[in-house]
Amino acid sequence: MVELILDTLKFYTASMYLDITEKLDKRIKLINDILQLANTSGILTTMDSNSRSRMWHDKLINGRDKKLEEFPISKQLYSIMNEENVMKTFQSTKHSAS
Repeated sequence: MVELILDTLKFYTASMYLDITEKLDKRIKLINDILQLANTSGILTTMDSNSRSRMWHDKLINGRDKKLEEFPISKQLYSIMNEENVMKTFQSTKHSAS
């Protein structure tokens, strides 16, 4: 997480990786703590959530999707998700994700 200050403007940014072997509750609490810290300032978060969801144009789900879909909505956050297109953001021989 980085705090940027310019005159009276304060802005936060955080980049996150959610390990697929970790329980989401711990990470969602961390995200919530970051939002509390940012309070009324601007915040931008980016993350590799290791979550599959139809909300971000994946054809499959992996059980992590519901919590990560509901959290931004419950906090009235704007979410910019993967855009649907032919290029995937990740693909391996094991599985492919959008």
